[in-house]
Amino acid sequence: MSGDIRAAWEHLGIEEGEAAVLSVIYETTTDTPVLMAASLLVGPPAIATGGWPAWRAEAGFKPVPGEEALKVSARFVVMLESAIAGRVTMGQREAYGWLRRALEDGVCSAAGQLPEARAHLGPARSPIRVCTQSRTAAGDLATWLTRPIIGFHFPRTDEPAGLQAGDSWTVGDAEVLVTAAIDLLGMS
Repeated sequence: MSGDIRAAWEHLGIEEGEAAVLSVIYETTTDTPVLMAASLLVGPPAIATGGWPAWRAEAGFKPVPGEEALKVSARFVVMLESAIAGRVTMGQREAYGWLRRALEDGVCSAAGQLPEARAHLGPARSPIRVCTQSRTAAGDLATWLTRPIIGFHFPRTDEPAGLQAGDSWTVGDAEVLVTAAIDLLGMS
């Protein structure tokens, strides 16, 4: 399987100097967190220096994100009642290692302040091209895009728990309504 993962990674045409951003939501209804959803994006270094809303604003996307969302750092973790949501930045080698371990071993490695978690992922069917506001499961991988992305969708093979996102998230000094909070991750 590692050859398949390497081939998929190389298919993406990642360029030297590009940064990786991992956004996750882990369920915490069991002793070990379980991956509910994740997006691992590799792109221009600017995606890793500010939060997703700040990057979108810098790229000129309209409407401009709210003031509270623009305060949120590129890296954060929010502890919810039955979930952990977070966004971390990493180098390409670390991103590939995280992906490989999640697909081969069913383990999401700890990254930044995100804990280790289990993953139950099926194989990707084919490469996908996601455009802004795509009304597909893959379209939820990245919201409010300023350009199309190419990638793979690895579907979850187990049943998710019923998660409650709450009314708002406190991220650092910012209090963000939950509808905008999901946008902080860059995925819906």
